[in-house]
Amino acid sequence: MSGNANLIFLLFLNILAISALNQEGLSLLSWLSIFNSSHSATFFASWNATHKNPCQWDYIKCNCDGFVSEINISSIDLCTTFPIQFVSFNFLTTLVLIGEIPCSIGNMSSLVSLDLSYNALTGRIPPEIGKLSQLQLLSLGSNSLQDGIPTEIGNCSKLQQLLLFGNQLSGRIPLEIGQLRALESFRAGGNPGICGEIPMQMSQCKQLVFLGLAETGMSGKIPYNIGELKNLEILSVYSANLTAKQTWWEYSKISWKLLELDND
Repeated sequence: MSGNANLIFLLFLNILAISALNQEGLSLLSWLSIFNSSHSATFFASWNATHKNPCQWDYIKCNCDGFVSEINISSIDLCTTFPIQFVSFNFLTTLVLIGEIPCSIGNMSSLVSLDLSYNALTGRIPPEIGKLSQLQLLSLGSNSLQDGIPTEIGNCSKLQQLLLFGNQLSGRIPLEIGQLRALESFRAGGNPGICGEIPMQMSQCKQLVFLGLAETGMSGKIPYNIGELKNLEILSVYSANLTAKQTWWEYSKISWKLLELDND
């Protein structure tokens, strides 16, 4: 540990005994104490243990009752694992962090927005994601996530944005994708290991505007019932083995703004 990191850790040990800070603030300081960064003391200078709550701290927002509702450190380049300390934040609705995704993410039942994109995440998308019934945005793009898209994703009935592009995901798109009736954007391009056909159930996502499956290993015909997606504006499937052999009147209900197919 650097000198600054050691100092932060020692301060945290003393804080537990003398601070009037609430439990959420203590959890945040506990998380801060594990950072191995010479810059952390500068980044988090506003994180003051003498405060009653962390609502005035940088990167933190609170609701009207003084509970943490948003944590966003995306502007900071820090090496850390996903903070399990946050699973007890019952009013947290927005989380923008770095690190691995633990199974305990499913306990953060108030989450509306989970943005972990453009990091170095590894491992799988935990099936416990399906417990986040309030989730509207799940952004995991541009990481190194592996394995399949969990079928439990279909339980996130309020999901509007599902962004999984640029990973190392594999397997088929789960049929449960059709349960996402509020889905507006599904982007899974840049995952060569994703295979199989576009599930017919995709046509049940009536609010879908953007369907991105380019640069995947998917194959077969684009389902004719994609034409039932009246709001669809962008269908991007270039560099995949998907074809549109149906007669174009079957897609006539779609008001295309962009159709990206290979020239075959």
